[in-house]
Amino acid sequence: MQVTEEDGQMFAPAAGRNRDAIEAVLAEYLPKEGNVLEIASGTGQHISHFAQKFTNLNWQPSDIDTKRRASVDAWRDYLKLENISAARHVDIAAKGWVDELDRVDFIMMVNLLHLISQTDMVNFMCGAADLLHKDGRIFIYGPFMREGVLTSDGDEKFHADLQAQNSLIGYKNIEDVIDNLLGFGLEVKACVEMPANNIALVAQLVN
Repeated sequence: MQVTEEDGQMFAPAAGRNRDAIEAVLAEYLPKEGNVLEIASGTGQHISHFAQKFTNLNWQPSDIDTKRRASVDAWRDYLKLENISAARHVDIAAKGWVDELDRVDFIMMVNLLHLISQTDMVNFMCGAADLLHKDGRIFIYGPFMREGVLTSDGDEKFHADLQAQNSLIGYKNIEDVIDNLLGFGLEVKACVEMPANNIALVAQLVN
């Protein structure tokens, strides 16, 4: 992924390409008001765009990387967005990652699940279930296997490259992800095929 930077604002072309498709799903499943936590906000392009579109919501960005948190804040300041809080350090691989966070109505994660291990994914889901208010929702977007199969040459190459870097990461099987969500009391409300062979999952806390 190519990332450029100007005045502290980082820019990734992929964020612009998938933004509108993600917005369409969010428009259907976001609450009318409340608090949204984004995990791994990256450059900040997504959350700053969505904050402009869904102004009744309070948006909390997060990232483990200091430079990316600075980019999120730079986008917020540039666009003068009062419904975005300062980016926080949130590491979903850490035990008790939710302990210092306020409860929220919606959690979103874009293009991260394939970059973390199965253990970290389960740790994320466990914490998210604790962090959500009753009937709160999780939105997960990214590339997945379908029934254990990679469905394009590009996906096969990317998955292989990821596993060459770290054998614990790579594409997750969509059916396994759904089973894990169910195990934490999160019922899948939507599984939407998205552009570029991605999937958007929406799950709601029912316990």
